[in-house]
Amino acid sequence: MNALLPPCPPRYPCLLEPDELGVPSGTEYEPFMRAVGKAKGTDYSFTSEKTGRAIQCLSMGERATAMLLEVNPWVVDYREQYVRASDELLAAIIENPTEPVLRNKVFTFDFVVTYQTRHSMEFEYEVLSVKETHADTKRKEVQRRFEREQDDASSRNWAWRSIVKEELNTTAVLAAARLIRWGGAFTYRDRQDGAMRLASVVQELNTGQVLDELLDSAARKLRITIDDAYQYFTMAVCFGFLAADLKMGLGTRMPVFLREA
Repeated sequence: MNALLPPCPPRYPCLLEPDELGVPSGTEYEPFMRAVGKAKGTDYSFTSEKTGRAIQCLSMGERATAMLLEVNPWVVDYREQYVRASDELLAAIIENPTEPVLRNKVFTFDFVVTYQTRHSMEFEYEVLSVKETHADTKRKEVQRRFEREQDDASSRNWAWRSIVKEELNTTAVLAAARLIRWGGAFTYRDRQDGAMRLASVVQELNTGQVLDELLDSAARKLRITIDDAYQYFTMAVCFGFLAADLKMGLGTRMPVFLREA
């Protein structure tokens, strides 16, 4: 059952040490830019149980990416609008800390993701650069940005990857959004054991019935409410207790598709 489960399942939000650049994670992290609600609705913010704070998405691609990170059992934290300044600028800031920093002197990573590795307690970092369309990635300025990001990430032994919104699986993104809605009514902290128990019962009772009927049966067996069952179900997927195939979709009136552990 626990093939997807990291060696030490975290209790979110995780309490992690700052990374090698001294940037904090979780509730202590402050993104460089914030969603302000553009007229076209491309800015978006949602409360993340995984990080313990509001996630600031500046595009629809970033919104979809953040939702998938939120329900990925290997992601223990993720930070958006992560500032990367040149060594020269950092030296200038140290020398003149009160001097205003011009926006065009600073670049940011769309996301820096922290993963827990399968076979150890160590963490790995990956930089994600998000674009809306494949055509966007072909622009010369974007290619230059990609090269700069890859060089910066490589210098710290961080992975780097580009993500294109139009290439994301829409069904999985919608399923992630639904999970976030189901799980967002309470904090994940200290309720992990309940999610593990529900995962075991779901696997025992799952015969292909629709999710609402499955979780109703699980709730009665565990003597919890159906609302709690849905919230625990979200946690079970996010923690890797249940290997749900989100690419197959997720809904109250459809069966849940579980991959082989």
